[in-house]
Amino acid sequence: MTRGEAESVCHADRGRESLARKAPPSAHASRPKTPDPDPRAAQRSRRRSLRIAWWATWVSRYMKCEAAWSNREYALALEILGKTRKALRYAQKSSEIARQQEAHYELAQSRVVVAELSKKLGLANADRLLTEARDGMAPFARMIEDNVARFGQRPSTNESS
Repeated sequence: MTRGEAESVCHADRGRESLARKAPPSAHASRPKTPDPDPRAAQRSRRRSLRIAWWATWVSRYMKCEAAWSNREYALALEILGKTRKALRYAQKSSEIARQQEAHYELAQSRVVVAELSKKLGLANADRLLTEARDGMAPFARMIEDNVARFGQRPSTNESS
């Protein structure tokens, strides 16, 4: 897919692109920050986040702009459930989609997830991949921090309707 084709796909989906993102950022939200006293409730929450992430992946087939994000969310949800190899496949798919669309920020985020999953699986060169991926995210982190310093708040990730 050429850059022009990717832009035309994204512009065609612009009015509908926020539909997939209306679902909460499920994988990040369901990551346990403290141990849950009720393990059954925690498991239900993780399963629910997996269903929502799968739904977003399915919807993104029709809204190509959301494909990299939804595949990465699904990979994170699978990782939480302990399906790390399958998660790695979806993270690599997310990275490939972002590369084809020339979506640099999505590509950097996806590469970080791929590197973290590779390290978790103990694959060769995982440490090098993780270092390179984090270095790739550094310019975006600096831009965000500059905007926080300039405007006093982080940019919103969800569009309000």
